[in-house]
Amino acid sequence: MYANSIPLRNSTAMRLPIIQILCFLTLGTAGFLPAQDAQTAWQLASDGQYEAAEAQYKTLLEQDPRNLELLVGAGYNNSWHGNYKRAVTHFDAALALEPNNQRALFGKAYALAWSGRLTAGFAIFQRITRTDPQNVDARKGMGYVYLWQENGHMAQQYFRPLVTEYPDNPEFSIALAQAQLLEQQFKQARKTLNKGLTVHPGNDMLRLLHQNSRNIAAPLEIDVNGGYSEVNNEKVYGLRTVVVNGKIAPNTRAFGRFDNSLSLDLAALVRSQQDVRSFSGGLIHRWDKQFITRAEYGVRLFPQQIFQNTVGLEQVVLLQRGFSLKGGGFYAWGRNSVSEWMTYVGGRIPVTRWYALEPYYFRSRTEKALLPERRIMLNQQFLFKGGYEFHAGGFYGQLAQPSELGDQTIKGALVHVLIPVTRMLMLQGGIRYETTPFDQLLSATLGVRVRIDY
Repeated sequence: MYANSIPLRNSTAMRLPIIQILCFLTLGTAGFLPAQDAQTAWQLASDGQYEAAEAQYKTLLEQDPRNLELLVGAGYNNSWHGNYKRAVTHFDAALALEPNNQRALFGKAYALAWSGRLTAGFAIFQRITRTDPQNVDARKGMGYVYLWQENGHMAQQYFRPLVTEYPDNPEFSIALAQAQLLEQQFKQARKTLNKGLTVHPGNDMLRLLHQNSRNIAAPLEIDVNGGYSEVNNEKVYGLRTVVVNGKIAPNTRAFGRFDNSLSLDLAALVRSQQDVRSFSGGLIHRWDKQFITRAEYGVRLFPQQIFQNTVGLEQVVLLQRGFSLKGGGFYAWGRNSVSEWMTYVGGRIPVTRWYALEPYYFRSRTEKALLPERRIMLNQQFLFKGGYEFHAGGFYGQLAQPSELGDQTIKGALVHVLIPVTRMLMLQGGIRYETTPFDQLLSATLGVRVRIDY
């Protein structure tokens, strides 16, 4: 729901500003060492061969420890390699020789920011603008710090003028769009990206961000899904779910849900042609760039005027490079029904940019079960250009039935697809097959998601 549109601080995308800085600024003069040696070390660092570059810089600095060019080059190499503490040490040594050396100042500022010391990095950029208010690289650096702090409003104050002043630089359009997406200003972000793509139609970062912007939750979304199920020649179809969710605060969304999925997913209810409907609502809150919490309360309406209260809670932890952890569950109770519960843990393991594995473990106890039921599930996620998604997976578990009933195995497979039609409309559908010792269930769902920007 919350897509992480900002690249990691130590990623290639965020190293780009440093590389561009170095294209504008000339190299300092070398000491008595041959210029070719320093250039070779710098080329190794620029090519991503950080360990080889580190070995070369170490050898050269042992011969000339006060060489400004080598100290700055070694600082950038360590910074790009993620050795921020060592990088700052090299930059400080360079600044001890020449306190106002801009290459060293910029290098130290980015190394501090990438290491998480955002305020310290910002202070260096700010120091440069006090003597040179129009310094493009310092203004850009301050904008990136706000972007990494997820303060899209302040980041826009820096990148919007830079886009106007330098329309031929796609980096500023990318950063401005990221800041607008942080503030959920989807129309403005798409306008920025479309304008950037008009000038730079072949820019991969602009195209990728434009594609990913379609997957970020809109200010208001409405999902309507119908379903069909068949159990041993008994067939049932009808409305499956209706979900309305929308932004009510910068980091908070509220949702309401009508859910008839139990009537279509439980074999016993399909056979008896009975409906179990639920109505619920809740909040989804993003505490920071890592933690997202969902809380929900609702009621279930069973035949014969039986009802249950339900509460649910889910916690998501977003890790680096697309990894995430998830855990949660629900509890249901009522005056004239037995309590039920379910818990689960899972996560997301990116394998490539377009393929990820999602393992889950479920444990639950239903009304008539003598023992908890256990299931494991493995889902595969495929991401395609244009916002298309395809999911395929399988599950296996043990039913909570007395052992004298024999085989207790439950297993099955499922697929799910998301197909963007327009910016506002997305089709979604899926098929699930499940087999137990007693039944075989085939269910299908088809629906739409309407995304409304305002």
